[in-house]
Amino acid sequence: GRQQSNNQNDGYIELFGIIPPVGTCSIVITCNNSVTYGLIGGSISATGVDQTSPTRTVLPAYGTGTSIQVTPTGAANDLFIDAACCGSDINTSLQTLQVQRNYNVSTGAGNLAMSTAPGAASATMGYTSQNDWWGIIGVSLRAVGT
Repeated sequence: GRQQSNNQNDGYIELFGIIPPVGTCSIVITCNNSVTYGLIGGSISATGVDQTSPTRTVLPAYGTGTSIQVTPTGAANDLFIDAACCGSDINTSLQTLQVQRNYNVSTGAGNLAMSTAPGAASATMGYTSQNDWWGIIGVSLRAVGT
């Protein structure tokens, strides 16, 4: 998924999923030379995910303010993952914080956070920040056998 910060053109968050080979693998990101403010990245590994149909829900959201939130739907035993960007530092997480990179406040998406939550009918994924533009993508990963 991809979501522009406040649905504008001043930065965005993208969330990718891959089914890697068994064992350890590297995640490599390559970009062209036109990147002005740089890239921020993070990764989360998950086990017990259905390899044939891994995503149950992908839900993007955007806005402005101090509350960054999205509420994807899921099921018991799923795993919720989110990725959020913001123009200001991202502070506290509503769920289990996995990645936090407060890097640059001169663009609409210079700060990144990622978190996880256990499966349920839904999960409110989100963060608090200073009043600024934000974008978030919430995903429910389908558990094996569901």
